[in-house]
Amino acid sequence: MTLGYCGRVAMGLLFTACAAHSPPADPPVETYEGSQEPVPVQAVTLSEKPITRSVVDGEVAWQPFDRDAIAKARARGRPVMVAVLADWSVNAKVLAKEVLKAPVVLAALEEEGVVPFLADFTNEDEAIESYIAQYAKANVPLVVVYDRNGSTRTFDGSATAHQLATHLRASTRLR
Repeated sequence: MTLGYCGRVAMGLLFTACAAHSPPADPPVETYEGSQEPVPVQAVTLSEKPITRSVVDGEVAWQPFDRDAIAKARARGRPVMVAVLADWSVNAKVLAKEVLKAPVVLAALEEEGVVPFLADFTNEDEAIESYIAQYAKANVPLVVVYDRNGSTRTFDGSATAHQLATHLRASTRLR
């Protein structure tokens, strides 16, 4: 869910009013493997935490788009799926609802240990735009699946859940 300008202003006013009436709280901290000192939780991005599940509570456990995190997951031998979606794209909305949330795709993601990344191109981010430009299908929606051997396969808005699930399952058996 995204908030428009008025919604963001209202939320800012609400948070300001609440903060004025409560003492500042110390941020929660966790100690991560290899670190000497506790790190504030909000300072740690999802891409730095171990990736353990592809699906949580029946939903894709999206990691935020991050080229370094994608490279790390691939270096660990994990198959990766990157979905480039945007709120202004009708095809992206259909792909997100009908294909990426389909039970057959969710099962393939979980069973095969695929690491899913979401690139939200709603605001036309430059990093995501340069990522899209790498592929001949330089449009939104775009789904890129990297198999364990480093090969890639791209899907556009016409992909079916069965096509994507079949490729996700095949991408893990190539090694």
